[in-house]
Amino acid sequence: MTEIPESALFGALAPLPRGPHRLSAEVVAASQRSRLLAAITALVAERGYAGTTITDLARRAGVSPNVFYEHFSDKEECYLAAYDVFVELLVRAITEAAGPPEEPWESFVGEAVGAYLGVMEDERTAARAFVLEVEGAGPIPRRHLRRALHGFALLVRERHFRLRAEESTLGPLPDRAYLGLVHGIRALVGEALQDDTRMADLLPDVQLWVTATLQGAASAAHLREAELS
Repeated sequence: MTEIPESALFGALAPLPRGPHRLSAEVVAASQRSRLLAAITALVAERGYAGTTITDLARRAGVSPNVFYEHFSDKEECYLAAYDVFVELLVRAITEAAGPPEEPWESFVGEAVGAYLGVMEDERTAARAFVLEVEGAGPIPRRHLRRALHGFALLVRERHFRLRAEESTLGPLPDRAYLGLVHGIRALVGEALQDDTRMADLLPDVQLWVTATLQGAASAAHLREAELS
């Protein structure tokens, strides 16, 4: 069995003891599930979604194919379960880094983007599996991706709304602008994963881009109002 890389995503991944033991059925099942989630993440990052088989990921996880089917109905269900864990980690990291609403909006931009990129750097295997491979995994994973991107856009929109209440110079943005920012940052992460670029190297450029968008929103809104009047 090839070792599964440790990560913050799936908890302890040590193999279960061989032979008789006193572990409860719940502990055994939780260990098996975690190892299967970690295995599909690692294999999809290495081979792509289409190149990953249930036999291979069961072997990587150190379980039998029959055990796999005790936890998941098929490869797609396993992949989506691992993907959702990754998204939860991203949301938690961004939310915790964002700080209170009264913080300056420049701090919010740097900390939120930095937290997002930090997870992508720390969990590069998962990032490859769920940023580069999800769109080729079929329509249901793509729906999960779309839901996640809209969720991230909503987080930014809600925080921007609160920031505008504190800072009168910030102008409004249409909902598609938040979604565009999220899509754009994700695309840059994909490029960095393929080029083996450090995620920290993206931060200054992304921070400048988002800051320019927020700073320019008021002027753009005035121009738009003038054109429509």
